[in-house]
Amino acid sequence: MTVYKNMAFDDSLAPVIRHVDIVHEYRETLQDLQGMWDNLTLLGQLSGSGTDMSATRAAFATLTADLLNHLGIEIRNKAVQALKSKAQVAVDIMVRNLFERTADIGFLALDEDLRDYARCMGGLLARGEDPALCADHRARLEARFSEYVRKYSVYHDIVLLGSDGQVLARLDAQGAQGRSSDALVNEALNTTASYVETFRPSDLFPAQGPVLIYAYRVTDTDGEALAVLALCFSFANETRRIFANLAQARDWTVLALLDPGGTVIACSDPHHLPVGAQVERVLERDWDIVRFAGREYLATTRRTQGYQGYTGPGWLGHAMIPLEHAFDDHGSGRLAAMPADVVSTVMRSPALFSAALRSIPRQAEQIQRELNRAVWNGNVRQSSASAGVSSSFSKVLLWEIGNTGLKTTDVFERSIGNLNETVVSSILDDSCFQGPVLIRHGGRARTKWLADQGAPTQQDWPSCKEAQRRDAGHLVR
Repeated sequence: MTVYKNMAFDDSLAPVIRHVDIVHEYRETLQDLQGMWDNLTLLGQLSGSGTDMSATRAAFATLTADLLNHLGIEIRNKAVQALKSKAQVAVDIMVRNLFERTADIGFLALDEDLRDYARCMGGLLARGEDPALCADHRARLEARFSEYVRKYSVYHDIVLLGSDGQVLARLDAQGAQGRSSDALVNEALNTTASYVETFRPSDLFPAQGPVLIYAYRVTDTDGEALAVLALCFSFANETRRIFANLAQARDWTVLALLDPGGTVIACSDPHHLPVGAQVERVLERDWDIVRFAGREYLATTRRTQGYQGYTGPGWLGHAMIPLEHAFDDHGSGRLAAMPADVVSTVMRSPALFSAALRSIPRQAEQIQRELNRAVWNGNVRQSSASAGVSSSFSKVLLWEIGNTGLKTTDVFERSIGNLNETVVSSILDDSCFQGPVLIRHGGRARTKWLADQGAPTQQDWPSCKEAQRRDAGHLVR
């Protein structure tokens, strides 16, 4: 146990307990009451009234320590769970999005119009003729690129390159039009995989940093490589959308995507955590305290859970919040909006509340019963005792014991209520993050449900892919 301000706390709370303000509010109030119980116990022993408060005092001290520890742990757990959910959802949504991009490139590279144009340009260049002879064909192809991007805004550019890296057609008319020396051309021409995925600077975008590109070769009917198609993903736009959907009002959380080495590649607040910065990853445990730019943060890092076996480029979801603001939201007021019968059922649920948590209200009730019994017995004795200074003092003492008991009950009820709200709100908040992800982005449970309903499974993919290739051709056209 760790002693902080004369109160013993669980060792796991040592790095954070000084920042959990509501625990300190109750600690100060309960320590004041503890002092009153100490005095009342001593006065009861001196008064000769027969009122011994030693057992009540000891039970109060034990319950105070248990209550503050559980409250601190649950508030800490709620903050950590919120960070974990945000980091996990951020990286999983991105990977789910990129999974679809790996399908796009394979389908579009089979488009017949791309083949025709690549043959036309290849023949002209091989004969040393003017590429302008295919200008009309290029204009039609680039118009189709534009239509495709207009319908599916996840790309900011589409480029068709010759096998030598020469730009044959490009959606962005202002982009580089010469010959590219990017290694992705050779990678796409020679890969045995169904796509090439790169995230690095490219001479196709000389004024930019790393660009996420999906590429694959365009082949003739006999399998000869004619060109390379490159789809350039709107990484900045998509990360902004993902982070915006996870943001909450007055939330101090900073969300980021990291490369495998811990370098920031995207961030919800680039002024706070710049792209290119190196941060400490928290992968082997749920949370840790990390330092960045002279400030302490509660942080977590999550690996993607993947989607249908695809795990993306190895990126990580990272969430961090300044330690002084990490525990501002502890769920206050959540239970007030719930029906009383629902609250009662929830509070008795062993799935939500451990035996130790459920025992705290019972301990408080037991203390109050013992206190009431002590005061009642004291009053009975006083009624049969002779009047005098000692009798008057004892009556005042008994009144003060009863009054202190009411104050104690009030503090326990409020702190137990906060404890319960923290536990329930943590579950509700996690559902708010995880539910929409399952609905919008699928998942294993949804995949299984679709299979149970007769939807295509992995063995049906060849026929599905053929249909998707036809659909892709229509979409581009």
